[in-house]
Amino acid sequence: SPAFAQLEHSINEPEAYGMFTNANLLGTVAAIVARTPSLKVLVYDGAASDVKAGALDAIKAASEGIKIFTFDEFIQLGKDNPKEPNHPQPEDTACLMYTSGSTGAPKGVIITNANIIAAGALSCSDSTRLD
Repeated sequence: SPAFAQLEHSINEPEAYGMFTNANLLGTVAAIVARTPSLKVLVYDGAASDVKAGALDAIKAASEGIKIFTFDEFIQLGKDNPKEPNHPQPEDTACLMYTSGSTGAPKGVIITNANIIAAGALSCSDSTRLD
């Protein structure tokens, strides 16, 4: 499916190591994880009832050694294994935003911490008011 190919591209191009998703999308992840070799950690949020039957087993079978956590398990992992904070810097990548790829492969844009702060500051300024 084109949507699966776009998701694969969005994981493979930056060689994503980890992914956060929702429980109801684990079936989609199961369909592509065998073709995303860099993906080693998967964290998902949502109710257990939202997980498609067999999705977690399919992910584990398709990707040897992938670590899968619920969001609560991931938080607990951090509490059980405290580390010194690694504070973000303005130039650090906060996220990669991908287009839908309607005219070819999806294109990624690097969003830095400074970009997010600037957007937040702009949205709070009086100069953006329309009234």
